[in-house]
Amino acid sequence: MTFFQSLILGIIQGLTEYLPISSSAHLVLVPYLLNWNFPTEQIFPFDVLVQLGTLVAVILYFWKRPGKHCQEFLFGADQQRTL
Repeated sequence: MTFFQSLILGIIQGLTEYLPISSSAHLVLVPYLLNWNFPTEQIFPFDVLVQLGTLVAVILYFWKRPGKHCQEFLFGADQQRTL
């Protein structure tokens, strides 16, 4: 897998992660449609790393206010209770 191919797949993963469609399917469909052939030993580790990157990005994005998010989830956004 070249750097360009991994960059394209990473961008597609990032763009489709929050849509109500399977972002993992895009990691299969795009190489198929573009006729990219990857060694089978590279496919699974790449998929895992891309999914892990998405998880880390979400955690970092919400890290500033985890207590507030938990409070809003448990008690609703209108309540002013403290945990």
